[in-house]
Amino acid sequence: MIENLEGIPETLLIPLRARAVEIKHSNPIIKDYKAIEMMGTN
Repeated sequence: MIENLEGIPETLLIPLRARAVEIKHSNPIIKDYKAIEMMGTN
């Protein structure tokens, strides 16, 4: 998980997490590989 936000509001983690989860679906609309990397999920 992200350890140091440095001024980024925590509310921005919600769409980031949603993009990381979306790519795991069989036919994702959004393919944000950076979101997976940032959230630390594989």
